[in-house]
Amino acid sequence: MIRYLLLSLLLGLFASLNAQQSIDGFSSGNLVNWNKTGETFSFQLEGNILKVTYNRTPASDAWDQFNLKVSDISLSTYELRIRVKSDVNFQFTAKPVYADNSNDWLQKNVTSGDQFTDVSFLISSSATRVLQYIYFYFEGGSTTPKSGIVLIESITLHTLLTQGLKKGIGNAKLFYEKTNAGSTPGAFPDAARIELQTAISQAETTFGNSSATQQQIDQAVTSLNQAVITYETEENKEAELSQVVLADSKATRRTKILYDNLRYFSGQKMLFGHQDATGYGVGWSNDDDRSDVKDVCGSYPSLGAWGVAGIATGQDYSRDKYRVEKFYNLGGINTFEWHCADPYEGKFNQSELTLGKNIVGDILPGGLKNIWFKSQLNNLANFFKDLKGANGESVPVIFRPWHEHTGSWFWWGSGNCTKQQFIDLWKFTKNYLNDSCQVHNVLFAYSPDRFSTKTAYMDRWPGDSFVDILGFDDYWDLRYNNTDMAAFTNSLTLLSEMATEKGKVCALTEVGQEKIETTNWFTQTLLKGIQTNDKTRKIAYACVWRNASTTHHYAPYPGHPAVNDFISFYNNPYTIFMTDVPELYEKLQSISTGLKESKHDNSEVVLFPNPTTGLLRISDLNNYPKIEIYNTGGQLILQNQNTSTIDLSGFKNGLYMVKLITSQGDEVNKKIFVIRNE
Repeated sequence: MIRYLLLSLLLGLFASLNAQQSIDGFSSGNLVNWNKTGETFSFQLEGNILKVTYNRTPASDAWDQFNLKVSDISLSTYELRIRVKSDVNFQFTAKPVYADNSNDWLQKNVTSGDQFTDVSFLISSSATRVLQYIYFYFEGGSTTPKSGIVLIESITLHTLLTQGLKKGIGNAKLFYEKTNAGSTPGAFPDAARIELQTAISQAETTFGNSSATQQQIDQAVTSLNQAVITYETEENKEAELSQVVLADSKATRRTKILYDNLRYFSGQKMLFGHQDATGYGVGWSNDDDRSDVKDVCGSYPSLGAWGVAGIATGQDYSRDKYRVEKFYNLGGINTFEWHCADPYEGKFNQSELTLGKNIVGDILPGGLKNIWFKSQLNNLANFFKDLKGANGESVPVIFRPWHEHTGSWFWWGSGNCTKQQFIDLWKFTKNYLNDSCQVHNVLFAYSPDRFSTKTAYMDRWPGDSFVDILGFDDYWDLRYNNTDMAAFTNSLTLLSEMATEKGKVCALTEVGQEKIETTNWFTQTLLKGIQTNDKTRKIAYACVWRNASTTHHYAPYPGHPAVNDFISFYNNPYTIFMTDVPELYEKLQSISTGLKESKHDNSEVVLFPNPTTGLLRISDLNNYPKIEIYNTGGQLILQNQNTSTIDLSGFKNGLYMVKLITSQGDEVNKKIFVIRNE
């Protein structure tokens, strides 16, 4: 049963109430703690009702608002409920502001009518914050004239103590029920299943404890999410996944499969991504199922890119969670960048900072702000572990922190910290998430700004064991009509070569032309550049930046001059959108496309060592005078080696298959093996 702590706005202050008491928000007779900016709003009390006169004129400021100063209230997860009646349709925005300078931006559409209705916002934060103000906007940012009368009967806070725990228990139970015990890939050892069962039972005990505190309930949610992801690390993995070496040695099976499939498709296909793919677009907002890309071509992009700056500060992430889980359940990929606000002034752009601090040095271990930094990472860890698929499983994601660090525009950039400090920052971020927070559903992407040499790219490289995806951001080379295709393709070629040398995936992590003034930019600039040669084609995905307005957008929207070209880009067989995204999380594409072992008993023939670093030994070849070895592309690379030892030291790392053929020419045995040279 969900319990509520009801807090009422009375005399402009919040007073704690019993759950059974009625709420009368404006019975004090004064509005001493209410303020406003501009002339768009005026308000007065009519009995116990707050009457707001709304009159937006051409002279109004687009961001006029009215606000309430409240007494400090400590909150984590809660519901803000506003009871309103209006004679005009409008977009209602509430912005709670907290003592740490964080805030939540909450929006709902209000429809005119004769009855009071509740406008409710759920704020789900992993951190406890102190509420100090609530700002209110009607059509914030709009310059369109509009007027009307809005009546507010009450404003209440409802602290939902057990909602997150109830959902977590449901997800954990569902995941447990969908899994099996055993030793086959995708199954779980009995001991792991018992541990998850125990964790679910403990969470249910807390949920049923009517005297449990908010702290105990929050801890139960954290513990249960941790139990689920720990359970996933115990999942039996396909033998072929032994070749998938990630920055996180405990990565979940689905995370490894995603990575291996990205590697498999490199060179054959390219996933298309869009920053803030849903939620808002050109001329619309507050719709987490809508997408400018889908409006144009009929499909979501296959990769959704999102920001986590607000999540790191403890802001509500319910909308983010919805969008991420939606993309995953549709079969797509999610990636996150972090425009991390500094701990002193709350900025990420170096040009806006005034205190002259070495921020990277201060947030590293031993620095003045290391505790602050770890609290941000804790919030991110809770968010990553709270992302669940339709069957309760953890959602694999790509995390891209400290991007464009080779420039100096961010406070973590090359002009604002030493090379060693940046390397230490990257390593600490990765290690803290994996080791201290036990996050195991994350791939790490490294993305400097554009570069022209391998030396420049590797200048602040943290090490092969700390990075999974080699990416880079490039807007400059593809800007407007001054496209420097040679520079762009040179960077792609070098990136591909470095990824191949390290056995990793590469990607174009940010790209785009603002406003898309070159109407055939997607096919004749972006796609043409990527398809220049076999090396440039190896990027796994390319992601354009967000659509915010008619003057700041990177994907076309309905009516844009680039629509037809973008549809051609969508129809190109090389690009992958959500409508044609392959299975990325459960099925190893490299196996399903040709490398299949024989279904009958293979016990008489053994390949060892497997994986091999060069010499492959095959036992009991007496019945098979001919053998053939194939790569993942189905190409025959070796045959007629009727010997028990084969030297494969000259072959690339990867999956291969041995076909064993009888004297009658029958293929009666197939076995898969892995080459992994150290």
